[in-house]
Amino acid sequence: MWEIETAQNQAAIDAQATRQSGNYQMPIDSYGSNIQQLTNPQIILDNIESTLRSQIRSETGSVIQIGQPLLNEIGIKSIMGQIQGIVNQVTIMSNLEDIDIEGLRNYMADSLAQDLMINNKRYEIRNRSDRTKIYSIAICAVHICMKRPYKNGERGFWGKATSEIRHIMDGAKQKSGGGIQGMLGWR
Repeated sequence: MWEIETAQNQAAIDAQATRQSGNYQMPIDSYGSNIQQLTNPQIILDNIESTLRSQIRSETGSVIQIGQPLLNEIGIKSIMGQIQGIVNQVTIMSNLEDIDIEGLRNYMADSLAQDLMINNKRYEIRNRSDRTKIYSIAICAVHICMKRPYKNGERGFWGKATSEIRHIMDGAKQKSGGGIQGMLGWR
C-alpha cells in the first residue's frame, strides 16, 4: 500500500514539474504512457515477492528483512512464475467473463496447491501456516487481477476514454475552424 501511495505521489510531483517546464502534453498525447503505467502490474508483483521474502522497503528505498522468508529462492521463483502467468498486462487488457475467471482461478488454485504440497520440503516451507499464507497471497492476487478485465473492464474503459477525448478535441477543431488557434478562440 505504501509503495502505491509513494508511486502516486511521485507521479503527481513529476506531472507538476512537467507542466512547469513547458513540456506539458495534451491529454490525448499522454494516454499511451498512462495506459501502460496503469495496466502494468509490476508494483503488485514486486509487493508479492517482497511478502514472500518477508521484506519491506524503507522510505529511502533500502530493503529491510522483517522475518524469515516464507520459502526459499527456488520456491519464490516457482510461485512468482505461476502468478505472473496470469497477473500481467495481457490479462488486464483482456475480456473475461465469469466462467473464464472461475476456470482460470480454479486451475491456478489446483496447480498451486499441488505444487506447494509436492514441493513442501524442496521449497523449505516451515509449516502449514506459511503454506496457507503463500497460497492465499497468490490466489487473491490472481483473482483480483482477473476481475480487472471482467466484461471488458479496463480495455473498455481505456477505449471509451481515448475515444471521448478524440471526439471532444475533433469537435472543438471543427467548431473553431481547426488548429490550436481556433480551439483557443484566437481566430
